[in-house]
Amino acid sequence: MDRPGARLGPVVPRRRGRGGRGVRRGRAAPGRPAARRRRTGPRRARPAHPDPRGDGGDLAERARRTGRALAALGIGPGDLVAVVADKGLAQVTALLGVLACGAGYVPVEPSWPAGRVASLREQASIRTALLAPEADGTAWPEHVRVHRLDADGVLGLSASGEPRRPAPESEEARRPAADSEEPRRPAPDDLAYAIFTSGSTGRPKGVAIEHRAARTTLDDLDARFPLGPDDRVLALSAYSFDLSVYDIFSVLGSGGAVVLPEAHRQRDPGHWLELMARHRVTVWNTAPALLEMLVEYAELEPEVVRRRSPRCGWCSCRPTGSR
Repeated sequence: MDRPGARLGPVVPRRRGRGGRGVRRGRAAPGRPAARRRRTGPRRARPAHPDPRGDGGDLAERARRTGRALAALGIGPGDLVAVVADKGLAQVTALLGVLACGAGYVPVEPSWPAGRVASLREQASIRTALLAPEADGTAWPEHVRVHRLDADGVLGLSASGEPRRPAPESEEARRPAADSEEPRRPAPDDLAYAIFTSGSTGRPKGVAIEHRAARTTLDDLDARFPLGPDDRVLALSAYSFDLSVYDIFSVLGSGGAVVLPEAHRQRDPGHWLELMARHRVTVWNTAPALLEMLVEYAELEPEVVRRRSPRCGWCSCRPTGSR
C-alpha cells in the first residue's frame, strides 16, 4: 500500500467501533468527519488557559489559517503530519489546523528520545512536521519538510507560498492566509490521527484511527454524557493518549471549554484543584492513574478539597456511568 500511514507497524487491537486498521469499522455519517462534528463549535467554545488568547472563534480562525497554509503545500486527506509541541493552547491549535486541511495528525512530545521519534516517523511515513518554536528540529531528516509554528500554534505562508512565521502580535498574523488552494474535506475512512505506544518494552506500536471510528466513539460518549456550553474539561491527558480527542471534539464541539494546566504544573494535583474551582470544571477525562493522584492528594489535604469544593462529572477511559 502506498497510502501514507498504511505502514503503521503492528496495530494495537481495539474494541469494536474504536479502532483503526484491522478492526470492524464504526458507523459514520458520510461527509461528517470527526473534525467537523457540530455546528455549535468551535465558535462558541472558549479555551480556558492561565494565559488565555481569545475565545473559540479565534481558535477556529487560527486553525483555518494553518489548514490553508498546509493545503497550499499540497497536504490533505491521506497525509499524516507530525505536530511537535508541549501540551497547551498552541498544540491544540496546531492539531486542529492539521485536521482543517483534511490530513491526520501524529502528536509528538518534544521530550521524546530520538529513537522513539525515528521509529514513529518511519512507521507513519511522515513527510511533514510542524514544530513549536522551542522544539528541537535535529530529529528530522532532510526528506521530512519541517515547518515552524508561531507562538500561537499557527503556520503562515509568505507571498511566495513558503511557510514563515509572522510576528504574533502583528495585524498580518490576525489576517486569514491567502487561499492558494482550498483545503479538501476528508472522507469517513481517511485517517484522523495516529498515536504510538511509548516503546518501553520494544518498538513503539502505532494505532491509526479513521474519522468514522473516532466519530463513533465520540457519538457514543455524547449519548452517555451529554455536554453543553457550560461544561469544562480539565485537559490533563497527553494528545498521544487515545481518548484525549474527547477533550477537543466533544467538549469544544458542544460549545464548552478546555481548561489547560500550566506547563510546569501538569502533574500537580494542587494546581488541578485550583483550576477546577476557578473554571468550574465539570468533566474529568484521564487514565485511572491521574485520578488516583487526585484522590491521594485529597486524602492528604482534606481542608483544601473542602474549601475549593469542585463539582465534577467523572469520565474515565472506560466510562460506565457518571459519579
